[in-house]
Amino acid sequence: MKTFEIDEKGDWTLDIIEGDDELIQSIKHLIYERVGEWFLNEDHGFQREVLEEKGYTESEIVQSIYDAIYQEPRVVEIIKVDYNFNRITRLLSLAFRLRTEDGEVGGDLDVNFGRV
Repeated sequence: MKTFEIDEKGDWTLDIIEGDDELIQSIKHLIYERVGEWFLNEDHGFQREVLEEKGYTESEIVQSIYDAIYQEPRVVEIIKVDYNFNRITRLLSLAFRLRTEDGEVGGDLDVNFGRV
């Protein structure tokens, strides 16, 4: 699949990306998108409430991450997900390893919820 690249500010560029980079960008977009935010598919995105409310559990965060990643149809299996959430800076760091129909993909991404 090919698409336009999104830069670090979240703006589209005229560069084209494809392959593993495009898949990682798609997953990052899923994590940025709040569930219910897109009116054409209100189940699309990430359940950010588990990070914004007090008293969240680690299993709730992990389940929300898995739910968001599995919305990407090319992901067959999530092999591993490590995360770190800094409540003060509102930065979610993810390291993941996924299995797709074409092989394994690994990536790291930082999602700054303070900017969205």
